Amino acid sequence: MAYDLFLANIFFKKREEHVITYKSGSSKTQIDFLLMRKGDHITCKDCKVIPGESLANQHRLLVMDIHIKRVRKKNKTWKCPRTRWWNLKEEKQAIFKEKVIT
Repeated sequence: MAYDLFLANIFFKKREEHVITYKSGSSKTQIDFLLMRKGDHITCKDCKVIPGESLANQHRLLVMDIHIKRVRKKNKTWKCPRTRWWNLKEEKQAIFKEKVIT
């Protein structure tokens, strides 16, 4: 399609009842579509119509499952090791004092 888009709900093969978005009397058609960028098609896991749910009298609910990766923040790395002041007692205090003085 134009502008690097693709139709997500025709990308997956489904039964007729999971594709039809508009149903009125004897006419059944697929008139609702979900557009995605071609680069993001990997995140689209499934796209279907839920047969039992309807938004209006004749339109059915179109649903898309996507997988979004969560970006984790890296922990800050300290250039010099942190001094654990609460840990400086007796022997360790004397060792630290010698390191600082020399």
